[in-house]
Amino acid sequence: MIIYVDIIFLINFLYDYLILNSVNVILKRFKKQKNIVCGSLIGSLLSFNIFFPKLNNIFIIVIISLLMVLITFGFKNINYFKNNVLYFYMVSVIYGGFIYMINLKFNHLNNEVVYYERKIIINFIGLIILSPIVYFLQLYAYKNIKNKVNNYYNLKFSIINTLYEITGLYDTGNLIKDPYKKRPVILVNKKILTCDINNKSPIYVPCNLINGSILIKCYKPDLLIINNKIINNCLIGITDYDYSFDGVDAIISGYIGDEILC
Repeated sequence: MIIYVDIIFLINFLYDYLILNSVNVILKRFKKQKNIVCGSLIGSLLSFNIFFPKLNNIFIIVIISLLMVLITFGFKNINYFKNNVLYFYMVSVIYGGFIYMINLKFNHLNNEVVYYERKIIINFIGLIILSPIVYFLQLYAYKNIKNKVNNYYNLKFSIINTLYEITGLYDTGNLIKDPYKKRPVILVNKKILTCDINNKSPIYVPCNLINGSILIKCYKPDLLIINNKIINNCLIGITDYDYSFDGVDAIISGYIGDEILC
């Protein structure tokens, strides 16, 4: 079998660079490109372990990966270093799975080092073309999820001696207040409730929609806690709308942002 060391070195360098640069962007380390290139070159040294089987063990791989992180990001304190290493391995798993998938798709010869019958590394072409795509998709997915999750809050409320614990989405667009005491309204789907809410007198709060206005049945909770903070003077609005998307069961009012964001 013909082994193209330069190609293997280039592939390893490319993936080490993408992994380190992903960590740099995700953790906002703001390191210069020369640091990332130097760290990637250290990681690419593993390309030569095909000639030295004794070096191809988990301890050597871990040591080199730690060196990559240290050279790229430096050492400020143990938490800084720990987070860099943790995210380095997390991103490495993503790219490792991607490489495995590419090998399965483009591999015509089921060997350890995959080459095409005509001595052309067919999966190398796939790696070069698709790697940047995976890189940008990964960063996009991370930022998108992070922006959503940052607005997720643990919400506990009690009505009629029944305690509920759900996930609420903080939405600045929810500006519903009752017209009497100006209390903010947290919207909850009625499917969440297990008690007989009809035994409690509601407070009707008007809500303006695109198609007109509706009245929402609201109730004063016996207890309301958002992220371990007790919230007073707030109502629970019961609606037919299903908020159960991505684990969210309620829409938190934008008026109580100062209380839960501080």
